[in-house]
Amino acid sequence: MRVKKPYIVITFDSRTELYEAQSLCALREIQGRIIPIPPSVSAGCGLCWRMEPSEFEAHKEELLQMAQKPEQVHTVMLYSVENTSSDASNDNSEGVSRAERKTCHFEKGGRKERITGNPESDGLLKNKTGHLEKGGQ
Repeated sequence: MRVKKPYIVITFDSRTELYEAQSLCALREIQGRIIPIPPSVSAGCGLCWRMEPSEFEAHKEELLQMAQKPEQVHTVMLYSVENTSSDASNDNSEGVSRAERKTCHFEKGGRKERITGNPESDGLLKNKTGHLEKGGQ
């Protein structure tokens, strides 16, 4: 179910600064992710760092004192997907969570195709060249 929740978005002057900030956040175990800048914000390089307000408050000083100085910090309402009990049971119907599912590329007839799924349970095999392909084809 999609619900709007408040998030903190942090913009940077360039994507390089954003990616460096992402690396620092990963090292310091600060939760967040890169998203396109929401339409309500006009700044930066087209991408921004999104995080929960509670996470921002816990690490505010660290974030604002990084070598990659944020251009702007905004609080915006963004859609978030929250699992209800019925959604969670549908996700695990195959015994594989969404986090475990992978997008795999394989070549078939000279063109690349994409499969979303779990390579092991969906019968994807690596051929001699290391590319994934469907078993039995």
